Amino acid sequence: MRTTQKQFSVNRAVSNFRPTRFHLAGVLFGACLVFLCSQATADVIYQNYDGLTPGSDVVDIYRQAVPPGEPDPPPPPPSELGTRAGVAFTTDGSSYVLDSVTVNLELFDGSLEMHLYSNSGSVPGVSLGVLGNPASFVSQDNYTFTGGGLLLEPNTPYWLVLEPGAALPSSTLWFFGTSEDPFPIRSFAICAFEDNLGPWGRVDDLLAPSAYIVATPVPEPRAYGLAAAIFLMGVAAFHSLRRQRQSRMDA
Repeated sequence: MRTTQKQFSVNRAVSNFRPTRFHLAGVLFGACLVFLCSQATADVIYQNYDGLTPGSDVVDIYRQAVPPGEPDPPPPPPSELGTRAGVAFTTDGSSYVLDSVTVNLELFDGSLEMHLYSNSGSVPGVSLGVLGNPASFVSQDNYTFTGGGLLLEPNTPYWLVLEPGAALPSSTLWFFGTSEDPFPIRSFAICAFEDNLGPWGRVDDLLAPSAYIVATPVPEPRAYGLAAAIFLMGVAAFHSLRRQRQSRMDA
């Protein structure tokens, strides 16, 4: 078979190729990235329904203005009444980055916000951040809120809290899940407030408003250590082979 000049040039270039430390470093760095990425796949860390079909019970998340009446002096700004509700979940022994939360809702008026809250005495404590809202709310359906990179610590209880937005009036039905809560603290808390103030109260019910939570584990420090060890072992092997080749050339 006749070898063309182009084939000869390619074969010669391949035979003359000698990997340098930079080539090896690039290959090892890519391998380490693949290793670390393989350690971080999204997991469902809590669900009380399948993300599709909710239960029949609901809790109303609302905010409304209360007219002040007609006193002789000019009336003060109207006060507000409303409710917000929360669902508890507890992480396992890993750290996570919150990816998304899917819930079943029916929005009638106004707007709403999904918060991640700390736990305080088995009720929501303080807001740790606001999740990203879905693009729109059309009718009763499953809606996914994005996590925005919120970090979840290991073995820690948290609350997902749905609050009415600033618009008046605001009203949303949050449909319940279908499975009982396996965690040691009550999963459902509700706050009836006036002018955004009011104590949280736990609800003695094993069912809670729907929640399907997805998060990505944060690689443990030992995973980074293993990746670094792979990288250093590869560099050491490269230098060892290079010394052996140099010794053969000098012999």
